[in-house]
Amino acid sequence: ELHRALLETGVPIQSMCLSAHRRFPYGSADPTVRARAHEILEKAVLFAREFGIRVIQLAGYDVYYEPSTPESLRWFTEGLRSACAVAEKYQVMLAMEIMDTPLMSSITRYRKYKAVLPSPWFTVYPDLGNLTAWGNDTSAEITLGQNGMVGIHLKDTLAVTKDFPGKFKCVRFGAGCVNFPACFRQLEAEGYRGPYMMEMWYAPGQDWKKEIAAAKKQYASGSSSIKAPDAGYFVSGLDGYETVLTVDSLDSLTPDTLDALQPVQAGGVGSITTGFRWYYAAVLSREEADKLQQRSSLEVYFPELSARKLTMKVRRLQSYEDGRAILILESDRMEPLWLAAREQDIDIVAGSYTGLKVPSKALRQQDGQWGVFVLDSGVASFKPVTWTYSTDSYFLAPCAKSAKEGLYRYDRVIVQGKDLADNKVIQ
Repeated sequence: ELHRALLETGVPIQSMCLSAHRRFPYGSADPTVRARAHEILEKAVLFAREFGIRVIQLAGYDVYYEPSTPESLRWFTEGLRSACAVAEKYQVMLAMEIMDTPLMSSITRYRKYKAVLPSPWFTVYPDLGNLTAWGNDTSAEITLGQNGMVGIHLKDTLAVTKDFPGKFKCVRFGAGCVNFPACFRQLEAEGYRGPYMMEMWYAPGQDWKKEIAAAKKQYASGSSSIKAPDAGYFVSGLDGYETVLTVDSLDSLTPDTLDALQPVQAGGVGSITTGFRWYYAAVLSREEADKLQQRSSLEVYFPELSARKLTMKVRRLQSYEDGRAILILESDRMEPLWLAAREQDIDIVAGSYTGLKVPSKALRQQDGQWGVFVLDSGVASFKPVTWTYSTDSYFLAPCAKSAKEGLYRYDRVIVQGKDLADNKVIQ
């Protein structure tokens, strides 16, 4: 059927992404997984040969779901060496993608592997989003790859910083850190004439055809100069909510109206934010809202944007008859990452507790008193405890000033054991 589709549409498949090496990596500590990685590569090459696919894009992970070790890096290199031999045998090109993890975060890093694997069938497939997010000098990196790039991924990202791990997918074109015009100019200067592939991530309910059309229009229109009417923060591109979500609408916003909001497309190249104040609206259950009553401010996290805690003012918290509530938060602290972050999950800190985190299964009762056994010089010692917070899996106990006064931070808590008793020797 695929052969027939290729013939009937006249659309060739020029490259394919071999993402299975994320689950079955060359560097796995499990030899059966490594064997599976070799098998997958050979099947991919044979599939590519069958359907005229010229390039197989490789994932630059030694491991993904396991810790990276010197052994995993060695196995990864040997796996690539074997892959090059298979690719050469069947004349299919392998191309290493610049990735979302440090191992293959730049063309410079790819070239270290190229130095030990000088096969003409081992090339590079830069992702401009990943390349930029890691803080690389993109122009210099593109120059390094000038004789080995077989394709270019176009994708926007949010940069990695000391407080933020970066965001490598689902970033709207023009809302991230990639300077596409500068990258295109450098690629043209280096004489690159290969294909470009736009990487776009689908979200439920998204009109993917419109998203593709908008992205193509943005980068097919070339560049020109415009003059901003005011000074402020500029965000490239419009998502259609600029005239829908306004400050004037905050006091009338309800759960129903927030759910029903639809973007209104308008012409323009972007938006300018002239102030520092911004707002966040969320729908809560009535039970969630009741826990936040009488709060004038909340400590929150936006996990996809930053690991930094933010204190926001509660502008409005109102419950409705349908059992839902609307929460409007306000902040005058502005950072570039938040400018284009239209729809974000939020973690609200309802309360904070400190103490020693102890597994619940370590808790025992002796003479009517709750406590834990700790191991001290091979002898079990019972220490009474109280707790300030608990879940099904752990509790937080106050930390004593010393080991003699109670549970201390360096105590070795006995989690499992039978017939434990105070002063009992533990074998």
